Amino acid sequence: WKNNHALSSGEDNLAAKLDAVIEGCSNTCLRSAPQIEEKTSLQITHPDFPPVMKRKRLSEANLHVYSPCQELDHICNVNCWTLPTYNVAASEGGFKASVNMKGPDFECSSEGSICSASHEARNSAASNLLAKLRSMAAES
Repeated sequence: WKNNHALSSGEDNLAAKLDAVIEGCSNTCLRSAPQIEEKTSLQITHPDFPPVMKRKRLSEANLHVYSPCQELDHICNVNCWTLPTYNVAASEGGFKASVNMKGPDFECSSEGSICSASHEARNSAASNLLAKLRSMAAES
C-alpha cells in the first residue's frame, strides 16, 4: 500500500517514487525466489518483456549478430561520427567495394575483396575498415 500511495499520489518527490519502485521489485524477487529454485527454467510471460531464451552451446551460437556494415554504422552512431560512404563497382565478374569514413581526428578508407554479390562486397570492405579502425585505436 505504501508503494502504491507514493506512486499514485501527486507528490513530486522523485526519490520517494524510485524507492517505492525498487522496494516493490525487491519484494517481488524475494517472493518468487523459492519458485525459481524449484524450476529448471523460468518462463516469464509479460507483454513488456521478451520471451526467455534457452542458453545455447558455442556450437549453436549465432556469432554474427550484425553484418560488418551494420557494426560500422553502429560504431559511427554511438560515437557521433559521420556514417561511412561506400562505392561499389562491377569488377572482373563480381563486385568490389571501397568504404570511407571520417571522425573528428581521423580519416580512414579501405577496399574489400571481389565478391559475387554487391552486399558481400560492401561487407568485405566494412570488415577490412573495422580491422583498420581497431588497429588505429590500439596504437593511439
